[in-house]
Amino acid sequence: MIIAAGLLFSLLLVPGTAAGYTYTAEIFPTHARASAMSIGDGLGHLGGVLAPTVALAALAAWGGHGAFWLLAVFAFIAFAVITVGALRETTGRSLVQVATDEPGTIDSASPARTSAA
Repeated sequence: MIIAAGLLFSLLLVPGTAAGYTYTAEIFPTHARASAMSIGDGLGHLGGVLAPTVALAALAAWGGHGAFWLLAVFAFIAFAVITVGALRETTGRSLVQVATDEPGTIDSASPARTSAA
């Protein structure tokens, strides 16, 4: 059961990580993109260092259920910050429009969106 849960978690984590990196690179202008990606990735690694310490302390203090709920609260806070505070709609906008924060529709120079059928 634990192995199956770990496999499921890994399978769900990879697409989310790829989407996060793609979106982060898309919302920053070209001149700041590398710095912004480095800062975001570094903070993610810092969280990876701190999470086991926090999880073990919570596990020792509150048991399995308490540790789970503490990490669930952290995940919910992160989701809320990203969803409410940081997301900008970029669908149908060129990177130039996103970088200059110009509202608009699909740029005439950009290729049309097609679906693979």
